[in-house]
Amino acid sequence: MADQASKIREEILNGRAELAETVQALVEKADVKGRMRDALTENADHFQQKAAKTASQLADTGRSAAKSATKSGRSSYTAGGIAVLLLILLVVVMRGRGRR
Repeated sequence: MADQASKIREEILNGRAELAETVQALVEKADVKGRMRDALTENADHFQQKAAKTASQLADTGRSAAKSATKSGRSSYTAGGIAVLLLILLVVVMRGRGRR
């Protein structure tokens, strides 16, 4: 009889543990605001990394253009100015996407 009672207690404990896990999963699914916040944070991080990479590539392109312009006898300020304008355009576009 004691053996059967301990089995029942164990089943009850297992059932409670499973129920607690199920409730926790439902709470997480019901937290739409939290899930959206997590998704937005993840996407923002992704776009910031992409913007930083693109800015770096633009800077490299600007330096390369400046070197080419200097070699061809043109002013390096023109190539540098173009690089700065491209960088400003990138920042404006990225900010515009962030507001949507």
